[in-house]
Amino acid sequence: MTLRNRLYPSHSSHLGLTGLLLVQLAASPLDGQAPVQSALVINVRGIGLKHTIGHPKPVEIGAVVTDENSRPVEGAIVTFQLPDKGPGGTFTDNQLTKRVPTNPSGEALVTDFRPNDSPGDFQIRVTALYKDPQGNVKEGGPNQIVQANVLAIRELKIAVLQGNKARNDVRTGVGVQPRVQVRDSEGLLVQDAKVTFTVLEPGPGGIFRNGKGVLEIRTDRKGEAAGEGFRPVRPCGKLNIKVAAQLAHLTAGGTIEQANEGCGGFPKWVIAVIAAGGAGGAIVATQGKGKTAASGTSTQAPPISIQPGAPVFGPPR
Repeated sequence: MTLRNRLYPSHSSHLGLTGLLLVQLAASPLDGQAPVQSALVINVRGIGLKHTIGHPKPVEIGAVVTDENSRPVEGAIVTFQLPDKGPGGTFTDNQLTKRVPTNPSGEALVTDFRPNDSPGDFQIRVTALYKDPQGNVKEGGPNQIVQANVLAIRELKIAVLQGNKARNDVRTGVGVQPRVQVRDSEGLLVQDAKVTFTVLEPGPGGIFRNGKGVLEIRTDRKGEAAGEGFRPVRPCGKLNIKVAAQLAHLTAGGTIEQANEGCGGFPKWVIAVIAAGGAGGAIVATQGKGKTAASGTSTQAPPISIQPGAPVFGPPR
């Protein structure tokens, strides 16, 4: 069944049930354009839809553009405009405006709308613009698609999927990124909740992909959010990452415990420092116990001293 068939019911008394709006407005010429000969007619679809915040479902917002004789208009540009604040949502890439050309049946469809987390009614403004082969500009609208965002969730819960009790290596800069999942009181996954990861100070630290100790991210369709690009930084010791989830006025929180390691002592491999200049000798620094070159007997490593000259670092053993 095409959108046109869905938009035009067999009986006119069903118009209110199908959410159709038929408006024909006189159009005025645009600056610098030829006079408008006639107006476009826009039939919109999606009036009265309610979006559940946290549990969005794919919806289809549509429009059919015809001329004054009810003939479909191909190639008209239909613009869907969302509110810039308050209840509403976004299209792909967080855009508030979507422009779609009509097909041979005069249809223009939008399927990538996502509601935001503000409850309440809102309107989607719909207009159409067409330039005919003679250069005449035809306009239609504006029409309004009235919809609403509804918050049915009563509680948020956070589950840590990854990163709790993890150990991070400061020497290599390799850390375990925290990952959480947000659900409601019924155990259903919550999408588009804002999750904030914060490395608590003072104490051992870490930074995320943005180079900061704080990262905000939205949960995906699986209800998951991750502290992407996490890297530990000195000092070592117990590291605490605060996690907060928010959806509308609902909040939940928790703490992920980790540990930064690898700050103290020398690396396991030996650093050979060759002193150039007057003495020309070499001094070897080791950790723990070592062996003398002459006797092979185990001895404590001597205190490290630096001779004048340019140091040369040997490779790991």
